[in-house]
Amino acid sequence: MKSKTFKAVRLLFLGIGLAVLLSVVKKIGFESIKNHVTEFGWELLPILSVGLIWYVCYTLAWRQILKQQGNTIPFWTLFQSKIVGETVNVMTPANFVGGDSMRIYLLHKMANATSIAASVVVDRTVNSIAIVSVIFVGAAFAFFTLPGLPPQIAIGAPVFLVFSTSLIFFFLLRQRKGLFSSILRLALKFHIATKAATKHMDKAIELDEKVLQLYQKSHFAFWSALTLHIAGRFLGVFEVYLIGKTITPEFTLVIALLLATLAPIINTAFTFIPGALGVMEGAYSAALYLLGLNPAIGLTIQIVKRIRATLWIGLGLIFINLFRGHQKASYNKDLLGQLL
Repeated sequence: MKSKTFKAVRLLFLGIGLAVLLSVVKKIGFESIKNHVTEFGWELLPILSVGLIWYVCYTLAWRQILKQQGNTIPFWTLFQSKIVGETVNVMTPANFVGGDSMRIYLLHKMANATSIAASVVVDRTVNSIAIVSVIFVGAAFAFFTLPGLPPQIAIGAPVFLVFSTSLIFFFLLRQRKGLFSSILRLALKFHIATKAATKHMDKAIELDEKVLQLYQKSHFAFWSALTLHIAGRFLGVFEVYLIGKTITPEFTLVIALLLATLAPIINTAFTFIPGALGVMEGAYSAALYLLGLNPAIGLTIQIVKRIRATLWIGLGLIFINLFRGHQKASYNKDLLGQLL
């Protein structure tokens, strides 16, 4: 019943996103957007390939963390798991919680499941720090080089930075003091799901210990993983720059940084709309309009990004089937049914 409700709610918000998208397209003009999209031709291929490089960076970062536990899982297996996780992130209401859980499940037979879970927790934390770092750089460049920033950005970006940095700092502190066991103790204190909390307490304590060990064991692994995640995030900025520059020579790297700053803020604010469909297109178009550029460029950039995302989602679904074939797991079968 819950699954059906989630699907219905997600479809509702997807419909809202589509309505917003159609409104933006109508306002800008379909012909203008079509002209920009058809300009790419074969130049679209190198732009789409940038995504491959940042997924390689993210996989290498995760492998650095796993190596500190003595886990030597093949790169190709980790890469497939990462793509499957991102596919689940996009296609299910659970977002990164669902995707990260899927990563743990796919690898739980290749190493200790709690160790895998700890590596995913640290990898997700490092990823969050990388996102905030890129937002900080993008916001700083935008504030100092772009005149007449709209108040939504001028006020929203600093507020988001303060909020997200505080949240990451809090979770880092809690991870060092036992985040997951603390959550279960809190549940027991307030008599929430007491049976489940009691059942999983030992595993939560073990997970907390392994997360702490990862932070204490090697600072090199943490910083190298963070560097790779930041590199992946800046490749996302480079992708936006390539798309914009292909459309018009007026598009600059600073504008690409600004749009990259907007993306995670919008995704967070509109997480209930799958992929922030329509909202992201509208935000990109509005931002470029306020900067004196054709708003159709913003919509075109987002269209190309969605083409790239769709290709990776397709690959993720193929990888899900491959894992299902290897492991013959009912969980995978059920999840594939939810996705499709």
